[in-house]
Amino acid sequence: MTGEPARPEGIAGSELPGPYPVGAYARGMRDFLRARPRVQVFGEVWNFKIARTRAFFELRDADGALQCGMWRDRLEALGLPDGVLADGTQVVVGGGPDYYPGSRTASPGFSFDVTALRVAGEGDLLVQLAELRRRLDAEGLFAPQKLLPRPTLPRTIGVVTGESGKARDDVLAGLRRRGWAGRLVWAFAPVQDRRAAPAITRALQDLAAAVACRPTAKDPVFQPLLKASREIDIAVGFVEEDVRNRFYISSAYLSGGEVVHVHRKVYLPTYGMFDEGRFFALGDRVQAFDTRFGRLGMLICEDFWHASPPYLLWLDGADVFLFMSSSPGRGLGTGEVLDSANWVERVNRGYASLFTAFVAHTNKVGFEDGLNFWGGAMVFDPNGKPVVHGPYHEESLTLAELDLDQLHRTRARLPLLRDERTALVQRELQRILADHAQTTNLR
Repeated sequence: MTGEPARPEGIAGSELPGPYPVGAYARGMRDFLRARPRVQVFGEVWNFKIARTRAFFELRDADGALQCGMWRDRLEALGLPDGVLADGTQVVVGGGPDYYPGSRTASPGFSFDVTALRVAGEGDLLVQLAELRRRLDAEGLFAPQKLLPRPTLPRTIGVVTGESGKARDDVLAGLRRRGWAGRLVWAFAPVQDRRAAPAITRALQDLAAAVACRPTAKDPVFQPLLKASREIDIAVGFVEEDVRNRFYISSAYLSGGEVVHVHRKVYLPTYGMFDEGRFFALGDRVQAFDTRFGRLGMLICEDFWHASPPYLLWLDGADVFLFMSSSPGRGLGTGEVLDSANWVERVNRGYASLFTAFVAHTNKVGFEDGLNFWGGAMVFDPNGKPVVHGPYHEESLTLAELDLDQLHRTRARLPLLRDERTALVQRELQRILADHAQTTNLR
């Protein structure tokens, strides 16, 4: 027994071949259709729906329609945004005719088996916009920090280019077309040969003076910052130009629409990759200052690599240290955290513990001039315990609430400030300096 029904007699008087079992004929029609050439067809999508393993839709135009089917994994691999295959969307599909033979319990069906698909027309623009948005989002360009208002045109533009050539003329012509009448600063460097990279870096550093500003209400950079400080206190880093046109790496504390304090960096590194002493003047003061939250102190990068500035702030009454830095990532160890980040965190934890004070630190994040900056904002309490730790290698808004009563609890238990012998330190420093001067004179 074969399982097939007995073949009945055909239709009397008919010249047509057969009769054939419907299953065999259906399978034959399937094989015939699948052997047809694969083609591309375009039309409008209608009645799009997704089942467990397949997506189905109709492809229509004014003269006809095709029922289409596509494997779901193929469709998802295209990365199309949600809703793009709405009714009326024009698409181009590649594939060919197919037929499902059905069975005693399943209905047969014809469809155009889609193996490739591209959204066309307006839908194509939507896909391109979605892809662009995805790439920009991956780069962090939709982060809240990037949504701050930008000035329509910059006040100053710095240009690094070769001293001769068309680039200079092109820049000037472009600015003239836009009616820009700001300040243009040129820095010349080779831009094509093997000396280009270090020369361009030096040229960019030479442009530091072009971004300098003054922490006053008249300065266009500080105007919006001072306005914002009426609502929230702000600590901000900047390149400062004084009245004698000297340039400093500085940080300012703003509150209530006023500049409360400005700290100028006192240690300018000139080792390894650093060359700050070539471009900036040295600050000459380390002072704490009063705020509505208590007495604070600010230091910049290399300042708190040295023990003396935090110690001086502590003696001057600072209970909260605000540290900011642009520390590049160095040292790939076996763990996930860079050696340079580990080192800074250990130092900050040590200051918080030794001085029984709060230490808040923020580091630059991202890439600049081929250097990686690791971010990782952090706060330690007077016991040296972490209050909060921001993420590495990504921009973020890291929030922390400081319990200032912790100063009382820690210093009652550990009275290091009470027992500090500042007169002893002063006397011994004077002795050391005198001995050093005597030794130098003997040489």
